Amino acid sequence: MDIKKKLMELMWRMQQSQTIIGVLMWSLTLAGIFYPYIRDKFGLSSSEVLVPMMALFLFILFCVVLIGIIFDKLRFWKEQNIVINERNPYATTKFTPKEIHLYGLMVKIAQHLPDKSKELEQELDLMDSWLKKAVAEDPVVRQELVNIERHAGKQTPP
Repeated sequence: MDIKKKLMELMWRMQQSQTIIGVLMWSLTLAGIFYPYIRDKFGLSSSEVLVPMMALFLFILFCVVLIGIIFDKLRFWKEQNIVINERNPYATTKFTPKEIHLYGLMVKIAQHLPDKSKELEQELDLMDSWLKKAVAEDPVVRQELVNIERHAGKQTPP
């Protein structure tokens, strides 16, 4: 079990660095591919390579980052983020806003059961405190819960 967790952690770390390396490598590759066309179009000499290549690289890098920002602002990544979260070995104690809402509902239902055992009472208290801590620690989760309630028609924050 420990080996599996270490391998997952290693894979997760490689995936995180892969993003930065990928953006840089794609920008460099595309700059190398498009440079001959730019050189011929603007009549640059063979000795003028560094400045036009750097300018083209920075332009392509800017375009890639801009596409990423647009992608983020339009919230296309949201469902992908759930998959990334599931593969993240550090996210074992974190809840998504939907989970907090659903588990909170289950705790409320179970608290109204008659003749609860002492073990069930302890588990309900544990789950209730865990959910409250998750909401208190993360302002993004808190805002998402507010957004869920607004979407459902309830206007009061959690």
